[in-house]
Amino acid sequence: MKYIWINIITIAFFSCTSNTIKKGDEHFTFSLNEKNGFTSIIDTAFFIPLETSNEVLIKQKPSIICHDSTIYILSKGLKRLYSFDMKGKIKSILNKYGKGANEYLEITDFLINNKGIYIYDNITGNLFHYTREGEYKNKVKLRSGASHIIEYQNQYILYVEFPQNNEFAIYIYDNKGNLINNYFPNEKASFYTAFSVKRPLNILPEGVTINFVFDYNTYLLRNNNITEKYYFNFCDNNLPPDFKAQNKKNPNIIEELIKLNNKVLWISCITKLNDWLLFYVETSDRNYHICTSLNTKQFYLSSNTIHPFDLLEEDITTYNDFFVGTIPANYIPDLQELKGTELSNKYLDRFLNIQENEDSNPIVCFFKLKNL
Repeated sequence: MKYIWINIITIAFFSCTSNTIKKGDEHFTFSLNEKNGFTSIIDTAFFIPLETSNEVLIKQKPSIICHDSTIYILSKGLKRLYSFDMKGKIKSILNKYGKGANEYLEITDFLINNKGIYIYDNITGNLFHYTREGEYKNKVKLRSGASHIIEYQNQYILYVEFPQNNEFAIYIYDNKGNLINNYFPNEKASFYTAFSVKRPLNILPEGVTINFVFDYNTYLLRNNNITEKYYFNFCDNNLPPDFKAQNKKNPNIIEELIKLNNKVLWISCITKLNDWLLFYVETSDRNYHICTSLNTKQFYLSSNTIHPFDLLEEDITTYNDFFVGTIPANYIPDLQELKGTELSNKYLDRFLNIQENEDSNPIVCFFKLKNL
C-alpha cells in the first residue's frame, strides 16, 4: 500500500568520491506484470503474533531485527525498542527517552550484536550502547543528521538521506567514533520529493549494499571500495531517461510521479539468503516485494501471490535459514471471508487461525524458500 508524505523536502543526487565506481556485471530484467507469486516457492512458513497490551502497542510500520532467539521491534513514534521471545511474549522494553546524559532524544535507527543494543540518535549524533536488559554502558559520538546506521566489520556506516552542500551520503567511522572515509558527495543537483528509502543500507555476504531514490543501481561497499553490484531494469516501468534532468527543483514532482503510472522510484531492503535475492520496490502507485533466483534468474512478485505473503511490510530481514517480516494484524478480519474458498491455502488458513484483531500488534512471519 502506498503512503505519501505531504511535506516537501529536498534530496540531492550523488556521485562517488574521486574513486571511480567499477561497473557491476549482475543485471536483472523484470516485468511488474509477471504472474509468478511467492506462494509457489514457499518451502515452509510460520507466524508469531506479538503480545499486545497498553504498554506494548506498535502502530507504525516497524523495523525488525532477529538475534539470538529474540525479535526486536522498533517503534519510532513511541521512541521505544521492544524485544519478544520466539513465542511473541514481551521480554523487555527499552525506553530511555529524555535529556539526560545517558538518554536519547530520538531513536533514528538501532543495532543489535552480542554486546547488546545500540541506539542511534540523529539529533545529537550519539550512538548509545545498552545491555539487553536496558542498562546504559557508554556512547560514541558520530555525526548528526543521518537516517540509517549499520555495523560492518567493526565499523559504523551512516547514510545521510538529505546531505547539504559539501556533505556526503555515506560516512564511515571506527568503533571509537573516528571518521575513516566518506562517499557520494552532494553534487548540488537538488530535487523536490516527498519520498525516502526505507532501508537503503543492507549487509550481504559480499559487503554492504547502498540504494538511492531514482537510481536503479545497487552499489556495493567492500574494503573501502565502491562498485555497482546490481542493476535492475524494469522495462516499461522504468522512469523516463530524462526524468532527473527535467525535474530538477520542480515543486510539483509528486504530481508528475503520480501521472507516470506505476514507474519504479527506488529499490530498498535488499536481503540475500542462499540462492535467493529479495528486495522491495516502490513505484508511483503501488509497492512490491520481488524475489529472484540467482541461479535461474526467475523472479516472483509478492503482489501476485495469494495472501498472506503479499501483505508483508517492506522491512524484511533474515534469521538462520528464514526470511523474516511483519504483517499488520488489521488484515485478519478482512481476510476471514477467504477461509475455505478456492483462494485459500494452508498458509492463509494458518494466518487466519491467529486469534488477533485489528488493534493487535503486528504478526511476525518467518518463511523459507525452496531450492530451485
